[in-house]
Amino acid sequence: MTDPASLIKNWMTAYQDIGKEIEKDDLKCLLPSDLPKHKNSKFEKLLQLCDVTMHYDNQWAAFVTAFLNHTAVTAYQDSVYGQLQANPENRIADMKDNNIKLLLHTTLVPQTRTFNREFLDINEDYVSNLVPNLGPGSDNDITYSGVLPVTFSVDSQMNATNGVFTIGAGYPLQVHQSKTKRLFHEEDWKHYGLYPLDAQDTYIISTDSDAKNLGPLDSNFFAGAPLTTQVASISSAAVGGLSPSVPSVFAQMISQEKHMLKGKDFDEVAMDIAVQALYDSDFAKGLAVCSQWPKEPCGDLDGRFLDGAYTDNPALIQNIAHYQQSDNANLTKTLKIVLTNTNTQADTPERAYFDALFFVKYFKNEVNSNAEPGMGYLWTENVPYGSPQIFEEELTTEDFGNITVPIPNSNVTTRLLSGTTIDNPLWRTKGGQSVQILVISINSPIPNLIVGSSEAQEYTQPLVDMAMELANNKVLQTRVKAFFSNNEALVDFDEGTQEVEEEDLIKEIMVDGGVEELLSAGARSFGPTLWICLGYIVAVGFL
Repeated sequence: MTDPASLIKNWMTAYQDIGKEIEKDDLKCLLPSDLPKHKNSKFEKLLQLCDVTMHYDNQWAAFVTAFLNHTAVTAYQDSVYGQLQANPENRIADMKDNNIKLLLHTTLVPQTRTFNREFLDINEDYVSNLVPNLGPGSDNDITYSGVLPVTFSVDSQMNATNGVFTIGAGYPLQVHQSKTKRLFHEEDWKHYGLYPLDAQDTYIISTDSDAKNLGPLDSNFFAGAPLTTQVASISSAAVGGLSPSVPSVFAQMISQEKHMLKGKDFDEVAMDIAVQALYDSDFAKGLAVCSQWPKEPCGDLDGRFLDGAYTDNPALIQNIAHYQQSDNANLTKTLKIVLTNTNTQADTPERAYFDALFFVKYFKNEVNSNAEPGMGYLWTENVPYGSPQIFEEELTTEDFGNITVPIPNSNVTTRLLSGTTIDNPLWRTKGGQSVQILVISINSPIPNLIVGSSEAQEYTQPLVDMAMELANNKVLQTRVKAFFSNNEALVDFDEGTQEVEEEDLIKEIMVDGGVEELLSAGARSFGPTLWICLGYIVAVGFL
């Protein structure tokens, strides 16, 4: 296995190469100039990626595919990687033989836009588009108003089936086609839940009166044989929520952005004009990835995917649910999960609050108190969705801050969480299982998004330094080892420099039959290791 420093240097060098090729292109960003550019704006990432995606015909999946292929060829002399299917046979030996499953998290939007302009509405001076809406297969009169969690899993055994997609809401999903105005009007989408949204009873709404049932969604995504590059694309589409191809999510994102800008110096009229230009342009259509890409246009029975961050950024629930739904699940055992949080420094109370929301949403608290787990509709991060509460215990954002344990002479912190699972039909968890979680937060000063050859070069060494610190930090190693031990005397994180004999810890773990060790690969994909998280598939999953 390649050491972390070499992996990152190879990765970032390839990224620099891609950036230099893009910079040679005469294509320039055509986004409206009046989109907000303040720090933490939802448009910030979109503006940064504009030149990149334009170079690849406005298709996020095309960029990811080119990037991964270039990295595979230049860093690993692998010219066939881009044609590899994401299946058990193509996994590297260590992952194929050691009963380690690979899980990737993505998000399915409830509604897409097919841009058919042949329907003239006599009450409007512009044409309208067709929109396929997704609803549960058991009822033809309702559709979803919020995004749906999706897991792609690949087994470790050679004789296993191809990778499997699992939609949180279950199969089959029905497609209901209706019409919508071509121009964007925020009020047209109020029934989908705009920001700020108080907890509602359900994330299911009635179909439009003119809706036509087209049959089941084609859930045979990517013709049933997705390539590794396609899977990487749908699990990393971080700005896909601002694509005009996903109108209800687009409206939800815009409503939150406007709310965040209240009281600040910005021209709302100019912003509305800019948003309309974005909604009616071709630039951002491909930022939400079609479920049959590279087939274009996306069909009426196809869906579109966004980054898994739009449902569960740390990807904790998919790991628990996948284990509990497996044939060999034992709910009497305690699950132990290491959860990595590749966050930036929470330098303001607002940032600290939103950082905490990524984790407290799993517990009972003031945010989800009025939302039934799995059914209640609420807003915790980017867009609203069915309540992700999976633990019966209470944990508030204040509690989350109070249990922070720093590591001396480091930005890294750890937290210990524990809970008992509850039934959540949307997220597919089962009740009654004890779970212990070690959260490792890196609190890095490195930016959330690294774009272009200059930034790639600037941050290569800081990323190497960060990775090597995480790999070699003795205090962090001690805490991880102690976490997997059942010796209570060892699990004392206030004594961060405590020496622990590795042999004793291994003995503690091996002899105990009551603990199911589960090392989670869940990571915040919006963090500074965005491209490294994509590289996980190249370096670890399929070589």
